[in-house]
Amino acid sequence: MKTFKSFISENVSRQSSLSSLLFDFRRHSVDDVMIPLGSSIIERLWPDKIRSKVFHITDENGVEQLKKIQKSKKAISAFFNMDSYFLESGIQTDGGFVAELTGDILVAGPDDLNTEVDKSGRRYMAFQTLRQGYDGGGLGGGAKLGGMKRDLISMFKRLVDEYDEWIEPDSILGSVKNIKRDPFFAWEMIGTNIRAASRRTQSFVFNMAIKDYLDEIEKVMKKNSKVLKSLFYDYAKNKIFRYEKGKDQSQWDEIVVNNFVVDKIHVTPAYSQWYEDDETMYGFPIMRYDDIWNLERYIQKTTKIKNV
Repeated sequence: MKTFKSFISENVSRQSSLSSLLFDFRRHSVDDVMIPLGSSIIERLWPDKIRSKVFHITDENGVEQLKKIQKSKKAISAFFNMDSYFLESGIQTDGGFVAELTGDILVAGPDDLNTEVDKSGRRYMAFQTLRQGYDGGGLGGGAKLGGMKRDLISMFKRLVDEYDEWIEPDSILGSVKNIKRDPFFAWEMIGTNIRAASRRTQSFVFNMAIKDYLDEIEKVMKKNSKVLKSLFYDYAKNKIFRYEKGKDQSQWDEIVVNNFVVDKIHVTPAYSQWYEDDETMYGFPIMRYDDIWNLERYIQKTTKIKNV
């Protein structure tokens, strides 16, 4: 689970290269496979968009950045619901401003989805998040994703066969054939060896491999689009947020949106005194608060979230 600070601090320092996101498999498992959440892929799979009010906590510089990327394909993490304690505690270190947005939903979940961002701004979500249950911070795909799991394993076997010239036999791991028996370990080894090549070769081969990865995974997503559509959008439709005390569960949800517009900026109690004489911020209308609970209630009323 991301820390609250990392949830609200989505800057370039947290962005990863595709050569890391798509090739680094910590557990050598299908759970490590990164599922792209790019708007182009999502629109090809499900042309009918869900557009909704969401909120995004940020700092003053972040408000300026939102103005620059609104109405674009760049995606951000937002929320329908956030406990006032985290609104306030986060504000004491970063944040201070809550942007009210209207945007296209790419994926929505009742917990922190641990999405990651590449350097182009495209987001990714681990297959583990799709598969695991709500109490583990996932979307609850479970057994419904058995077919997709098999498809992903087959996909990586094909990719490994395509790029096995980058696998080297090892005195401990054995022959190339032996290494390829674990396609996820083999894929990570391929990435490691490509990185060791000259910069020109590295760039050329990574570009080809990344294109093949994205083309292949879109085919897998299309084949499993019915179950994925349910997992990606059910929470956005029913908006039921369940918090169970004592369980490893976030007290905020995560809604990934793009093509958004900023409707207004909410200034929290810690900062409202500095904006007493202001009606706008970077051209956006502002609302000031003396009580963080009032902001929490406003968010819940606006998004129509149901806490149970």
